[in-house]
Amino acid sequence: MLKKLYLLLLTLFVFWVASCSSYSPIEQKQLGLGAYNSASSKQYEDIYGKWETVSKLEKGTEFKPEMLGLTPGSTTADVHINWYSDSDEDESVVRLFDAKGEFVRLIFGRTGVASAGKGYHKVSFKDLVAGARYKYSVSNNGVDWGEEYYYSVPAVGAFKFAVVGDPQLAIGNQDSAAKNWGEIVDKIAESGANFIVSVGDQVDAIAGDEAEYSHFFAPEKLRSIPLAPVIGNHDVHCHFVYHFYLPNEQEVPESCIGAGQAIVEKAGNYFYLYNNVLFIALNTSAYPSSKEDAASYITVFENTINAAKAAYAEKYDWIVVQHHKSTASVAIHAADPDIQYYVEAGFEALMTKYGIDLVLAGHDHIYARSHLMKQDSTDAFSVRSTDGKGTIYLTLTTASGLKYYPPFVTLSRNVNYPYLSDGKTGSEFLSAGNPPLSMFMQSQKMTPEYTIVDVDGKSMTVTTYGSYGVVDKFAISPTLAK
Repeated sequence: MLKKLYLLLLTLFVFWVASCSSYSPIEQKQLGLGAYNSASSKQYEDIYGKWETVSKLEKGTEFKPEMLGLTPGSTTADVHINWYSDSDEDESVVRLFDAKGEFVRLIFGRTGVASAGKGYHKVSFKDLVAGARYKYSVSNNGVDWGEEYYYSVPAVGAFKFAVVGDPQLAIGNQDSAAKNWGEIVDKIAESGANFIVSVGDQVDAIAGDEAEYSHFFAPEKLRSIPLAPVIGNHDVHCHFVYHFYLPNEQEVPESCIGAGQAIVEKAGNYFYLYNNVLFIALNTSAYPSSKEDAASYITVFENTINAAKAAYAEKYDWIVVQHHKSTASVAIHAADPDIQYYVEAGFEALMTKYGIDLVLAGHDHIYARSHLMKQDSTDAFSVRSTDGKGTIYLTLTTASGLKYYPPFVTLSRNVNYPYLSDGKTGSEFLSAGNPPLSMFMQSQKMTPEYTIVDVDGKSMTVTTYGSYGVVDKFAISPTLAK
């Protein structure tokens, strides 16, 4: 109660200082969706209204947020911040400074009850300056503040992003995986990547486990590098909803109760613009039981793609799709019927129809790159392009080394899938000499890997690294009409 009173008095003081200032006002109403806003956040928003820059806010007791991380915002000018706390306070407050330590703005966000009695906190920064460097700190009551971390906004033009597959952080005797994950994040930071694309399975326990998320968010560099996740088949739990603040999410859960699988399988379809690249995240975590069952998911995917293209029309040169269950892989999931149903219901047809340049996926814990692929209306699957136009499908192995899968060995005995290079179908005929029709190359070195994508105007260079050096490197240019 005393902290609330202190914050109220501080607010009135700041408002009085602002009224005497000659600085131009800064709009502070950058809150989340209504269902996520606490009543007290709205109350303080009403008190603040519009106010002007002040140089300093008093700091109370040091606050230690749990599992603090960033996700991309709607554009490069935005960034989302998310964390946990175990306090009974219900605020989500972030204060922003420039690189010199001058106060820029104070922003409230959304909050709610997460798992295990924790509170989740989500705040969005908007209208950041391209090329600028900021510092930020977070609070769950507006009085006690956490450590300050740097965040750099990408400049207009060339940039780079990293891609990781299946960190799948676990507990128990998996300390080496957590260590590997930390080392991969450090290498990504050293590369100068502006943000990380994850293709799913951030953690291992399908029902969710906060200890696993502690491992996932442990790398210090995740306080400064945003990570854009997708929902994998190991992420279908409410914990995912609590931990990540996704931009332009198409079906935001109003609440998540219990295990949450049915809720989470419908969530996580979102998009964001990063300089001249439109990224679209699709949730392929579910297991459709037929082509007809898969069709409902394809409809959601198409609606998400259409919404993304409409939102950022004429603002991008590339489209990159990130999802979990690779449709162009060669290991134990290559013949899975649920993936077959996604393909036959039209997943790859959407990629051709909407001019997707690059599709990023995981799930199979192996590296595989496809040929340039296209699908027309007469085929149930993609075929190799003969005109230099099409989509490349990239499957990534694990970034933590939790587990690896051998090539050309499948879990499913399936006579109808995959479609093979010699024209046959089915797992019985799959081999190194008769790989899937899509396969250009594959690699299984059984070490954690990560990919760096350099984007420079109309050129995109994709390089994948393992502990032994470069796994694969290739360059592409936009080929399909957007």
